[in-house]
Amino acid sequence: MGNPVLYRQVKVGEVIGIDLSADADKVDIFINIAKRYAPLVNNGSKFWNTSGINIEASIFSGVNIDSESIETLIAGGIAFATPTLAASDSQAKATSFILHQDVDSDWLEWQAKIAIGQ
Repeated sequence: MGNPVLYRQVKVGEVIGIDLSADADKVDIFINIAKRYAPLVNNGSKFWNTSGINIEASIFSGVNIDSESIETLIAGGIAFATPTLAASDSQAKATSFILHQDVDSDWLEWQAKIAIGQ
């Protein structure tokens, strides 16, 4: 618990709990997004695991080390991206999302302009 939740590599929340689902077929991860950043989450948001580090090595291209942030390198975490949706879909109605193991490169290209609180 306490692991960061990141949006564009900025901590906007944290993991506040982990438990097995009622029928023990899934793991439920409970997160808290700071009130200021709540508008960043909508029904189209995608969440993925950023725990640890990903290292790729090749004789021709050298070593590539990929980590969402220094904090996740040590502690692990969750990142998310949000697409631009219609104004009627601006707030999340879903209470649960799938935590993907890997990020889809298309998600990283989303450039939604979302007003956040001060």
